[in-house]
Parts: sequence; C-alpha cells; structure tokens
Amino acid sequence: MFPKIAMVSKAIASLFDSTCEVYTYKKTADFYTHETTMKKINIGKAACRVNVESAPAATAEGVAPAGVSQLITLIMEPDISVPEGACVDITFSDGTVRRYISAGVTARYAHHQEIALELREEHP
Repeated sequence: MFPKIAMVSKAIASLFDSTCEVYTYKKTADFYTHETTMKKINIGKAACRVNVESAPAATAEGVAPAGVSQLITLIMEPDISVPEGACVDITFSDGTVRRYISAGVTARYAHHQEIALELREEHP
C-alpha cells in the first residue's frame, strides 16, 4: 500500500486525462401547485480517467452478441462521494461527452476511487 503523501497523489492525478460531472435527480413537490418534478442536483466536477477493460466486437450486423458486456471503470479523486445510480457525464480530452450511470459501490482508496460505470441510454 502506498503511503499517504502528496507525491503519490500528484503522480496519480497526472494520469487523469478527462473531466467528469456527477449529479443525481431528486423528486421535489411545488408548495402551491403540488406538482412533482425531478430536480437535478450537482454533486461536483473532478479530473478523472476512464479505463475500458473490454470492448465487445461488432458482428456482421453491427450489433455486439448477446451476453457480452463492456467493463468501464472511472478513476477519480476521492474528494467527491459518488452514490450508486448517480449520473456521470465525462468530457474526454478530444471534447466528446459520454453519459454513464454509476453501476456499483465505489471502491475508495487513500489517493483515488474507482467506480464501475454503465453507458446511459438516452430516450428521444
């Protein structure tokens, strides 16, 4: 295990090549109209790195075979607490943005944390 010193934290942070915004949604009711809406609650922004452990191959039809899943891990600073099911928008170094959902319990370490992600489906 690494000692908790600034040099180790700086070395890990030097690997971060993207930024992420973490947020959740909470139901809120209007006092006067009693209408319930979903309100976006920002948890924070941080530098991060995305580790893709496996990428499913496309078949002739262009769709990955059933049962193949992609293992995506977000590595970021331990300052922000990411709850299960939180939305994570990652802006990569080339400017592309991908939307994910926190898919599991956060593995917290002294210098970083690791979060399993799932690609979030957007409904038109």
